[in-house]
Amino acid sequence: MTRRTWAAAVVTAVAALGAGATVEVGVHPGVLGCPGSAATSVINCGAVIGSAGGHIAGLPLGVWGLLWLALFWAAAGLRRWWAEVSVSGLGFAGVAYAVGTELGVGHLCLWCTVTQTAVVCLAAGMLATGQVKEKS
Repeated sequence: MTRRTWAAAVVTAVAALGAGATVEVGVHPGVLGCPGSAATSVINCGAVIGSAGGHIAGLPLGVWGLLWLALFWAAAGLRRWWAEVSVSGLGFAGVAYAVGTELGVGHLCLWCTVTQTAVVCLAAGMLATGQVKEKS
């Protein structure tokens, strides 16, 4: 396994942890908690996850994040420029939507931020190192 593949696997694990945590906070708010919420009122995972924008088509954003991770690895396996551009674009759009939800609610979710950062890193890495540069 190359260093790039190892790095992508580690970042995927971090993203899955963050996405899974957001789903858990949505289902059992008191069990997992929201890191940083005791330090500042700006951080409130429950407010973000429980907001109207915290779900799309009845599914929590964390589930969509997990689905995106599966698409990321499928596109990486295909090694086709159109798949990589499409999946990266979906990742960036999803992060933009999630950040917009946080801004609309006026709170941040640290679990969401972990997932968003990982998705941006994976999508940008795919564009920077994948087949996309061969088609430019």
